[in-house]
Amino acid sequence: HPGDVPLDPIRRQDEFVCVIKSWIEDDHQRRTARLRYLSCLQKGNFYDVDRLVAAANMFDVLPSDAVPAPTALTEDLLEARATILDTLRKLPPGPDRDSAISAMARMGKPSLPKKVAHRVRIVTDQLGSEFPDLAYVLRIAIFCRNYFVHGGSDKFDFEAAEPFVPFLTDALEFVFSASDFIEAGWNAARWCRDSHGTGHSFARFRWGYEQMLSQLKAAMGT
Repeated sequence: HPGDVPLDPIRRQDEFVCVIKSWIEDDHQRRTARLRYLSCLQKGNFYDVDRLVAAANMFDVLPSDAVPAPTALTEDLLEARATILDTLRKLPPGPDRDSAISAMARMGKPSLPKKVAHRVRIVTDQLGSEFPDLAYVLRIAIFCRNYFVHGGSDKFDFEAAEPFVPFLTDALEFVFSASDFIEAGWNAARWCRDSHGTGHSFARFRWGYEQMLSQLKAAMGT
């Protein structure tokens, strides 16, 4: 239904023009991430591990202006990092040594959870009342992604979360796209005040959100 679509070029022309112009201006820098998002949408109602991982990883390939700024390291941390790197580089190359060097090099840079949390805040600033505990949902989604990428953890019960993989995937995709639109000038709060069907991914996610959130919390014991 036309009312489900986030942008309305007929009744809200100014908003439509603003968003499209801004979206096009940013497309060169954000194209890689947006193409990952499009590949997720093209799977329709088919959800698998690869889609969840791809939906999380698209936040990792956003440009620097779309994620938190790096954190400045203190002099003590800079000195410690330099000492550790010097020691590691003297060791024979190997997976563990190379991984440790990579981790040292990333110190201060925003991690995937921080990038996702930053994009969540853009959405909740306008839609927090419609999507309570959205940051919690995205944290569980990232835990699932890490389970598939890095392996299991005693701190995370994947078996409890597994039935919610489609919902968690939708949450990642929604936050990615909605935050992109909001930054471009989309009035998400106004859109959310309208009645919707289920003819658009945004409207479908909104329609079943609170019920799925309740079930997820019960399953995770939170």
